[in-house]
Amino acid sequence: MNNFSNLSQNGDGQNFQIDMETTSRTDLTQRPRNVRIIHCGDGIVEECSEDEEEKERAEEEARRKEAEAREKMDMQAKNMTWLPWMAYMAQKSATKSVQVCDSIGEKLAWWFGITQPKFLYEIEEYNRIKQEEEQEDITEEIVVGVNTLDQKTVPVNKE
Repeated sequence: MNNFSNLSQNGDGQNFQIDMETTSRTDLTQRPRNVRIIHCGDGIVEECSEDEEEKERAEEEARRKEAEAREKMDMQAKNMTWLPWMAYMAQKSATKSVQVCDSIGEKLAWWFGITQPKFLYEIEEYNRIKQEEEQEDITEEIVVGVNTLDQKTVPVNKE
């Protein structure tokens, strides 16, 4: 039952003891099940995917409530008098028109390339030149390394 309760470090003679009975196990059970542990150079980061699932559920709930509210308004629109009905229909038409224009605008922006960075080709050219320089440095290091090995005499043991 006392697994890993006595730990010792060789050489120093220091003993580290962990009392497993008094260690709280609730911390491990309260941890979310969908945890991705990322080991970084400066520490450990725990990323919980349940937060994302909760956000998705909340967004889906909001969409469902909005759809129910629209359906309820459509049912109430049938019982409205002329002036409120016309205002409701004008607002509904305007909303749909804005959504259509937004969608068409996004497609046209993509088609004409407006959504891309203005100087993307220059950024790509810079990255290409940088990569070529790194390759040249690596090949130069290899060549220099080979030349230095050729100049050294390596003792051979003949038996």
